[in-house]
Amino acid sequence: MLPITRAQLDNLKSTEIVDVWEDNFIQEMRDISELLEEFNIIAMDTEFPGTEDHSPISTNDKENEYHYIYQNVKKFKLIQVGITLANQYGEVPVKKNTWNFNLRFRKNEPIVPCVQDMLQKAGINFDKLHHHGIDYDTFCDYLFGSGLILYDNIKFIVFHGQYDFAYLLNLIHYDGLPKKSEEFQDLMKKYFPQIYDLKYAIQDNAKFKDFGLNKLAQKLDLDRIGNEHLAGSDALLTLQCFFRMNKLSEYNQDFKSADENMNIVYGIGKGYVQNNRKKNYQIQQEASNYYDYSNYYDNQYNENQYTYNYMIPQQYFNYVQDDKRKYQ
Repeated sequence: MLPITRAQLDNLKSTEIVDVWEDNFIQEMRDISELLEEFNIIAMDTEFPGTEDHSPISTNDKENEYHYIYQNVKKFKLIQVGITLANQYGEVPVKKNTWNFNLRFRKNEPIVPCVQDMLQKAGINFDKLHHHGIDYDTFCDYLFGSGLILYDNIKFIVFHGQYDFAYLLNLIHYDGLPKKSEEFQDLMKKYFPQIYDLKYAIQDNAKFKDFGLNKLAQKLDLDRIGNEHLAGSDALLTLQCFFRMNKLSEYNQDFKSADENMNIVYGIGKGYVQNNRKKNYQIQQEASNYYDYSNYYDNQYNENQYTYNYMIPQQYFNYVQDDKRKYQ
């Protein structure tokens, strides 16, 4: 391998985010594999088609939250995976350090309309995904041989990572995503032995606990490289936040160190945080019952008003809430 030029993430003002499609996928995976011996800290982010509400199955909120994740991951397909590599000193290879893996998301796949609009504005080309995206099986095959998963020395950094890992596990595990949260946790330990979720790490800090990724980056005086809602850009910003937070934790108590929060993913298992999802679902059901079609649609005006005021917002309400928690 040729000598590698390195740069500190703190000093990185611009970098190429490599767009990976079916034609350059194999070569890029080879390049990544060669870098992993030194650059074994990996920030990861995904883009997916949104979320839809599902009825609670239990009085246990943790079980309901996992059921909600499970149902959505089983219905929708992953669109994009982004990664950024660094070493333990916060250095990245200058030539290539960040990748967008564009998967073969077909035009007929279900997607929440507002999410599609958001991703298109960010720069995702759905027509190109359909024709030139990476085949899901091919992606899995090379992921197994890359050194990115199943190795104890690889450390994954995420922000609000429950869906990131759920979608990846659903792809790479031979039986898909398990139905039980406990089984999910066991598989996480197998495929991703070291995980650090920044969103969970800031939960004990009153100043930062409600921040999404963008607001956290602003507070840490970091500038985004690339477009928000593109997985590679989000992964890069996540890694910049990680090293800046790690540096701060050496001098004050604003953030806990990585070791204190290892292998706890925000929103699931030990990282579960109380939310209003079940209450919102109940409100939605009550409203739906109240606005019964046969009793309410007296004329076209009322039908249009109902669709505009209630049905459309509720279709993506939960996705918007998740998105705010992750990005704002």
